[in-house]
Amino acid sequence: GILTTYVAPDGKSFFHKETSSAYAGRELTTKDGWNGTVRRAKVQALQALELARVECQEALQGPGSERKSGRLDKDETLFRVLSAAERKLLPAKEELHVCVVSARRATTIEGVRDIFMVETQFRE
Repeated sequence: GILTTYVAPDGKSFFHKETSSAYAGRELTTKDGWNGTVRRAKVQALQALELARVECQEALQGPGSERKSGRLDKDETLFRVLSAAERKLLPAKEELHVCVVSARRATTIEGVRDIFMVETQFRE
């Protein structure tokens, strides 16, 4: 099972909301735990992203795979599998647009976690 622990900014921990509220001198709400929840979502997103990368790397290193580096393929890899007709349909790089992901609208912890995953991939 899961045992919820309340941790004060000074590091003192409590196992009951009532004692942690008494220590804080006020009633605690879910907003008081938001930073920790976001921090947990970020760690979970990073773990999920790392797991996905490992799984991709393992799949690509399997039998018949020519790729062994674990890095993303270069554009040439895509172009080799496209026919001349398909390559003609690709937009020029100047025609591509960048997407901006705003965490402002994330209303669930799952949404926050998803945004951290996208942000991590953009930064890398």
